[in-house]
Amino acid sequence: MEHREGELLFEDRFGGSSTGEWAIPPISLIEGPEHGKVLHLKAGDPNAAPWLGWVGDDTWKNYRLELEVLPVGEGNGFLGFDFHVQGGESSCCNVHFPAFPEGGERHFEGCGRYDDSNTSWKLGPLSQRTAPAAAGEWLRLRLDAGETVANLYTGDIPEPVFTIYDLPFASGGIRLWRYYASAYFRNLRVTALDAVEPVLEDVWGNVLDPGVIRDWKISRMFPVGFGADDPVEASRSGKMGWRDVSTDRRGVVNVIGIDPGEYCKKGVVFAKAPVESPEKGACQFRLTYTDQLSMWLNGARVFEGEHRGWNDPGRSEDDGWGRLMPDQFRVELPLTPGENEMLVRLEVNEPLFGSGFWVRAL
Repeated sequence: MEHREGELLFEDRFGGSSTGEWAIPPISLIEGPEHGKVLHLKAGDPNAAPWLGWVGDDTWKNYRLELEVLPVGEGNGFLGFDFHVQGGESSCCNVHFPAFPEGGERHFEGCGRYDDSNTSWKLGPLSQRTAPAAAGEWLRLRLDAGETVANLYTGDIPEPVFTIYDLPFASGGIRLWRYYASAYFRNLRVTALDAVEPVLEDVWGNVLDPGVIRDWKISRMFPVGFGADDPVEASRSGKMGWRDVSTDRRGVVNVIGIDPGEYCKKGVVFAKAPVESPEKGACQFRLTYTDQLSMWLNGARVFEGEHRGWNDPGRSEDDGWGRLMPDQFRVELPLTPGENEMLVRLEVNEPLFGSGFWVRAL
């Protein structure tokens, strides 16, 4: 079914009625003297339906979501919404932001969710811009969601604060969201768009060249500590369960996105890829990763990465807050003529936030 530009797909101001039926209606509606009737999602509520609810279907391919959010002083986590929520599944895309921003500015984050067990914020960058934020003020949000990109606007600012690339899903509805935080929601409105084009620059746009390694095989997930003593020998065992994987547009191996049931847990996963070289010599490579990654070439260790994540001491803005960043680390590989084997061992410490890696030759 094709929707015409501007067609109203759904509206609920949380005053007690809506223009359509929620697939799962949110149930925490309250009324107060200051804000009137609003939806109150609380930090202590279950992080699942029916408290959050969702609405939409797979005819929602390009659409505009408008919404107002007021963070309230319960919890210190994140608020936002899911979009492209698939019918009957929990897979979707996500936009969220800190309930209590620092310095009067608010960053936004966008990522994929692969069932309700994770939000893979480590696999994508922060918003290209920030928005002014003040305690006690309603935040007006507008998301123009396309099949592969989305633009997020705040207030009356004409340019978006965030253009989100590499969306993992193509259609579906929306769901309101919070994580260890509380907020009021009101004036939800969804209308159809004909198409959505990216506005702000893609931070990965300059590294999408032929040097990116995309031909990977990945093992099954092993328990914490597997292969630590002799990773190369461990990778040669018959129980690895190697499977071919497809990288995303950037060349990122999204580990949890391959199979959430298998990989969304703490543990160790191996990956390997062939690297062709016409001659013997050193070649410069760039890489980035989540959690903790080690690399071998033709059986010799060539890289031992530091731990990267939410709970690691080195987490900072310079570190991308533990996220994947293009060309973040350097390694020089002594290639031999013909086919070389690159082996990666990834320790997944924080599966809730997504896991993966990316490698390219210069």
